Formats: sequence, C-alpha cells, structure tokens
Amino acid sequence: MDKVAIYARVSTVDGKQEFERQVNDLTRIIKNSGYTDEQIEIFTEKISGYKKVEDRPELTRMLNICETTPQHFKAIYITEVSRLGRNPRTTRDSIERLCDLGVQLHISNPPLSTLTTEGTRNNIVHMMLGIAIEFADIEAKTTKTRMASGKLTRAMKGKTTNNNQPYGYTSNKDGYIIIDEDEKIIIEQIFESYQSGIGTRVIANTLNEMKVPTKLAKTKPNQLLNFNKSIPSIAGNDIKWTDVVIRQILINTIYKGEKKYLNEIINVEPIISVEVFNECNELLKSKKTRNILTKYEYLLKDVIRCGCCGRVYMGRYIVKGDAVYRCTSSLKTRCANRSINISLIESVIYSLILNSDALLKTLDNPNDMLNQIKKELKQQEQLLKNEEKELTAKEKQLENLLTTMTLSANPNFSLYTKMESGILTQINLLKDKIGLLKKDIFSKVITIQNFNIEATSRDMIVKAQHNRKELKSIFKQFVHSIIINDMGNGYVLANLTIKINGVVYTNQRLKLFIYADGVRKYGGRNEKLYKYLSVLHLINEATYKNSILTTDIQDIKEEFERLDEQTKDTTGLLPPLKFNQISKENRLYINEFDL
Repeated sequence: MDKVAIYARVSTVDGKQEFERQVNDLTRIIKNSGYTDEQIEIFTEKISGYKKVEDRPELTRMLNICETTPQHFKAIYITEVSRLGRNPRTTRDSIERLCDLGVQLHISNPPLSTLTTEGTRNNIVHMMLGIAIEFADIEAKTTKTRMASGKLTRAMKGKTTNNNQPYGYTSNKDGYIIIDEDEKIIIEQIFESYQSGIGTRVIANTLNEMKVPTKLAKTKPNQLLNFNKSIPSIAGNDIKWTDVVIRQILINTIYKGEKKYLNEIINVEPIISVEVFNECNELLKSKKTRNILTKYEYLLKDVIRCGCCGRVYMGRYIVKGDAVYRCTSSLKTRCANRSINISLIESVIYSLILNSDALLKTLDNPNDMLNQIKKELKQQEQLLKNEEKELTAKEKQLENLLTTMTLSANPNFSLYTKMESGILTQINLLKDKIGLLKKDIFSKVITIQNFNIEATSRDMIVKAQHNRKELKSIFKQFVHSIIINDMGNGYVLANLTIKINGVVYTNQRLKLFIYADGVRKYGGRNEKLYKYLSVLHLINEATYKNSILTTDIQDIKEEFERLDEQTKDTTGLLPPLKFNQISKENRLYINEFDL
C-alpha cells in the first residue's frame, strides 16, 4: 500500500491552529488524489525554519525514513516551500536530498512538484523554487525587522512587547505597563529582606512556604512548559521560587524604573527606590568577590555597613596578616572610612548579648519566644483572610451599585458618585492594610525559618564561644545591622540596630564607641586593649540616610569627648558611665593566631 507524508511546521511565535490548517488543507488535497487516512503519515513541529535540519526532530525523522527506505513514501506534501525551511542553503539541500532519493515533493501553494511524471528532476520547478526560497528568506527577514521596529516603538511608548511581564508588573487594556499591586508587595519584601542580610535561598523558601505563586504559576497554571533540553516539561503550577529567580529580580533594573529593551532604556513606574536597588546590587557584587569566605566563618557577614558610602563591609582574614572587616568600596575606589578588627567588633557584640537584660530575657525562654511568634503569625494569617474576604465583599458591593444605577429608569448620578467614592475609599484602605499584613507575615515566616532554639539558650551562648558556626547563628538572631564611621581619634562609632523576637528596634539604636586602635601594640603597650562605651542616646543624635551618616562627624566626636569626661567623674554629680573592657578569656578569635 502506497504511503504519503505531510510535513507541517509553524514557528515558535505562531499558534496551534496553524498546524491544523496546514494538515487539513493538505489532507483534503491528498484524499482528492485517491489516498485514505491510513495511507497518510503526519509530521508536525513547532520550531523556527532557520534551525538546522539536525535540530528539527520531526523533519530529521521523516528524512531518515526516506534515506533508509526510499520507497516508503511515494510523495511528501507541504503547503509552501517556507514550511520546509527558511534558510536558503539548508532548504535547497533538503529538496535536492529528496530528489536524489526519488521522493516526490508536492507544494500546494503554488502547486509545484519537484519530479516529473517519469520520476526525473524537474529543472524548471527547481529554478522556480530557488527563487521562491530566496524570496521567503527576504520576506522573513523583512517581517522580523518590521516586528522589531514595531516592538521598539511600543516599548518606547511604555507599552508591552509580549504577554510575559516581569513579576510585579502587568498591562492595562491599552497595553501600557503598570504595576500589579499584589505582586508589588512581594517585590518590596524581596528587596527589603535581602537588604537586611537575608539570603536569596531563604527568601525563595519563605515564598514557597507561604504558597506565593510564581508568575508562570499564576498565568499558565495548567500549561506544560519547556525550558531547555535538560529540564523536562513541567506544568506552570509546579514552578516554584528559587534563589536564581530571586537573584534575577534583584538585578532587574525595571524595579527601579528602568526597563531595558534592546539598546534602549525605557522609563516605567518604579517599585523600588534607586538607593535600595543599588544597595542590594552592591551587596550582590560584594558576595561575588568573597573568595576567602569559604574558609572562615565571619559572624557579621552582610551586617556591617559603611557610614561614609553606604556599602557593605566584607571580612578579610589572612593568617598573620589582615584580620578586618573593610568597606567593599576598597575593591574599586577606597572611601575614607577605616577597617575594623574582626576579633574586636565580634567580641564587642558578643559582650553586649551576654550583658543585655532585654536580650537575656528572651534567651532564658527560647521556646516561649518561638511559640509567641507562631501565635502572632497565626493571628495575622487569620486577619489577612478576614480582610481579603471584606475586600471581595466591597468589590461586589461596588459592582452591584453600578448594575443598579445602569438598570435604573431615573438614575441619581450625584448619589451614585458619592456612594462610589465612599466604597472606593474603603477598598483602598483595605488594600493598604492587606499589603501591610502580607509584609508582616513574610517577616514572621522568615524569623521562624531562621530560629534556632539551641542557639538561643544562655548556656549555649556561653558554650558556643569557641564554635564560630554556632556563634554565627546566635548573632543572626539578634544583630540586624551595624553602621561604622571612623572618628579620627582612634575610636570608631558603631551604630547597632538589634532585633528581638524578630522585631527590629530601629528607634533604639545603640551607639558603640569602640577603641579601634586598642588592638595595636604600640606606645609602650604590649597587650591588646578591647574596650568600648555603649550609650543609647546622644544630645547630637547620629542620623543616617541609606546607611550614610548625615550628622557632622565632628559633632559626634565632641559628644564622645563629653561622654569620656563623664566616665572620669568622681563627684557623683553626673550619671554613672563607664567603659566596658573585655578580658582576654571573653574575647572571640577567628583562629588561634589571633590570641
């Protein structure tokens, strides 16, 4: 029984219906020639016509059948020559290959056959196809150029160029890119979390824990998606957050209002401030350069920031050499701020944790602390459900109001406008409240994920003094951020923000005046001196913007001199104040060479 083949192809931008049209048209032509459905084999694929033959599975399979058994198909049918390919050279090669095997190629538009009725090469048709192939190539390239130009024009106007918008954005009915208010909350939380030192993997795990859907899970939940040859087909609903996705979000300039398209920058409405975006990207860059962090545990990794330029401090340790946290600006152009000894700053923080009544109270009851956070999380989640239910009800109320007004014979537009305004105000308030609740829930989930009960008992803290992995977990529980400024008198100001029960105390920052020169042996002093002064408030309070000190450092220096005099007071007229000195046995060391 003679067999014939149909080869149908659509490019990756065409729709599924194109397959059906090609197959249906060719099937009708074949049946008019006396063939039945059983005699027709169909080969279809969705792939670019510029791909090489070996990269097109169905075309390769069909040609291999012809190579192995030249008489298997009496003829192959295609709708037009461009379906066989777009590249002139490879398309001609495929036609010549079939001709040499004696396999007839029928083209329906225009109606052409590559072999004569005697089975020989039809030279005239081959000449016509050669011209048609070149025209098909020109047409495709012209269309591509027009489409690119059209997309660029749309992009420059702030419109979408495809159906896939970055997480946090969507499009309106006119095609303009606008912020998706629900996704905006997640984007803000991703940047805020990363800025506070939480890693990309933890952020991704938290979003998955909270069952926050990815963009594809929302837009294509039941569609099977193919990413590359190494990843099998996966339903959109099964695509989860990963650290790679979080990193891609952090480096995407669209979130600071700059959408990149080809070589152009298009302004869109930002979700994140330029300062926050740049700070997160500086942090990302600094992590790339930390080639020594795999060897040593830095307890304050990603926590210390430079009060001069706002960049993160990174740890640098070389045995019998540098042992400091230093500003990452030194990787490019060094700023004026000084480095600080690793053992000194870590020992100061360790001393503070052990001597803070507020912190020790939470350490004595770690299970109570964790249970309280879980209890608050459950309450917030229930409150979120209630608010979302109320929002749905208000939106339905607005819809019903519009329906009533539309169907009314004598609509009262003034009353309608007043009622509509009232409902819209309530809807906006509910949306704001829902946004705040989602942020709080996100923060609590991260706190629970990072909570280490063993590391938060006082005994464990004392025992962990010589175990840097455990110490790092302890520090993570209580240290939110530290901002360093050199005072130019041997001391540094370290502005410490602590967190207890996952709550960051931004309004009660500790000012630590640390004697940075004390770790140097000079001026007749043979022993290192670890000392610091801790105060909660200053007369000339230190203020910051994006981690950069805005108060004149000279004012801070004068304030310190006043406090220094207060520590020496013997009259009893001034409130008692003294420097804390850390004995040798209570210091932290990165290894034995620091002793």
